[in-house]
Amino acid sequence: RKMRCPCGEVTYCSTACQKYHWTIHKMTCKHHAKKKEENLKKKMVEEREKQIKAAQMNSAGRDLTEEQKNIARKEAFFSENNGREHSIEECAWQLGEHPLVIGGGSLRYGPNGEEFV
Repeated sequence: RKMRCPCGEVTYCSTACQKYHWTIHKMTCKHHAKKKEENLKKKMVEEREKQIKAAQMNSAGRDLTEEQKNIARKEAFFSENNGREHSIEECAWQLGEHPLVIGGGSLRYGPNGEEFV
């Protein structure tokens, strides 16, 4: 039984011959080039989707009011201090702030109630 490359240009008598000739044939194989191009396009689309998702996540904090941001900061601050890891980093990333803005903060009780400063 003869073996044929999916491109249809080359036929081999054995697996050993196919493996031996592959280093030469892959330079001109249309099937291999097509698969390579498809994989490259797929990777580019995936990377673009990641960039879009990151931009959407990063802009999520910009749509919040200052009061809503303060609530998120408080929750992250308390979560981090109660043993949950990376709460401050996640919150800061979503709000587009440096983690020290939240991690270095403290709560102040004033006439308007709790404030995160």
